[in-house]
Amino acid sequence: MNKVFTFFILGLLFLVYAKEPEQKPKHQVEEIVFNFIKDLKNDVYAENIYYFEADTELTKEEREYYFRRLEKYVRNNTWSLYFTIIDIYNGHEDMADVILKAKSGDLVVFCLGFWYDVNRWELDAYEFPALTFDRPEDQSYEDYVQQIIDDAKAVGVEYSKRETIKKQGTYYIEYK
Repeated sequence: MNKVFTFFILGLLFLVYAKEPEQKPKHQVEEIVFNFIKDLKNDVYAENIYYFEADTELTKEEREYYFRRLEKYVRNNTWSLYFTIIDIYNGHEDMADVILKAKSGDLVVFCLGFWYDVNRWELDAYEFPALTFDRPEDQSYEDYVQQIIDDAKAVGVEYSKRETIKKQGTYYIEYK
């Protein structure tokens, strides 16, 4: 009986400590990104790629190429919330960057905009090592993402102080 009880307790401890902690998104944009990641992993875009507004400057072939690379990059990792930036313009949450980090240290950035004509947040762009928009050629991707975070911290306030922003400003959510 003692052996059964011991194995039962050890099994419970294994389940409790082996399970990855679940993060609770604090903002709708984070939920949107997690849902997109889930859709990528479930082959929702196997036939037709997701249309990102920022990709309009790319050819159709380039859009397909970079999307498939993003898809592979995302599938090869387990992602956690790392840092979220929300910009407020004219008193409304207008733009957001959601940065995810993998256990391996890999980073991916999703940019969202609030589309006023349909009254909802939409994924507008993504950045990962293979495709960035403003990164200087001599800057590593990791340094580039860290600069985004540092810039947000320099001008923004923490999530808990977001109510202090009236018309324009930035707040951020930092995950440990």
